[in-house]
Amino acid sequence: MPEFVQVVGPAGVMFVPAGQAPAVAFTPEEQAEIRCRTFTGEQVGELSAEQVIETLAAARRIRAHTDAIEAHALARLDQLRGQDRYVADEAALELRVSRHTAALRLHRSRQLTQRMP
Repeated sequence: MPEFVQVVGPAGVMFVPAGQAPAVAFTPEEQAEIRCRTFTGEQVGELSAEQVIETLAAARRIRAHTDAIEAHALARLDQLRGQDRYVADEAALELRVSRHTAALRLHRSRQLTQRMP
């Protein structure tokens, strides 16, 4: 029976025959983020303390990246709508937050993308 090796890629974790593993290499941080995206609560319950710390760090990096994408998307929506006063209302519906919270995020997004792109 052929030997299989674990390969972590953008699609998740998979097992392939040892001789057919792709040459694409991911950093340990990228591998941790990919694994983190595929975890279930039950799987997290089986991790060692070291793996939990690695997972916490990966979750933080994923959250930071997602927050940055949201900021850019809000700023782009604001630009597309000509900075209309109802952009926060529109964003609030999709983000499932209050209009006030959406307005704060929109303001912060403008500041981040214009002053510190």
